[in-house]
Amino acid sequence: MSRPCLCTRCGVNPVAYSGRDSCYRCVPRVWKRPPRCKLCGSTTDYYTAGRCRRCHRSAPMVDSCRDCLAWGVTRHLGWLCQACHSWRVRFTTPRECVSCRRFVAVNAQSHCRLCIRQAHLIRLPHHSINVVDA
Repeated sequence: MSRPCLCTRCGVNPVAYSGRDSCYRCVPRVWKRPPRCKLCGSTTDYYTAGRCRRCHRSAPMVDSCRDCLAWGVTRHLGWLCQACHSWRVRFTTPRECVSCRRFVAVNAQSHCRLCIRQAHLIRLPHHSINVVDA
């Protein structure tokens, strides 16, 4: 699959559709709105070929991890960092975390990876700390 052609006006966004030379933002008519994404239904950040920037395979996109909120993940592991991907393989059942109340993969004590990592960062050397207290 080749990269889409870029807009001749702004040079940043891909063209709106085949046969055009401008993107949806640079199109001369104001009433022309980009369509909904075919995969997720998003009405914002349209990229090309009926998909938004987050769903299109060729779109350059870096975002935060869905579980631990770490920055720098891509769509290749389903918007998860490598550590959270391994955590989900190990703990497959998503439930509510008792400390942050998010519905994610939790361990046997019902704590998510983000809360456990935060507790490890806060604790002092040679002292233990409760995850809920952290």
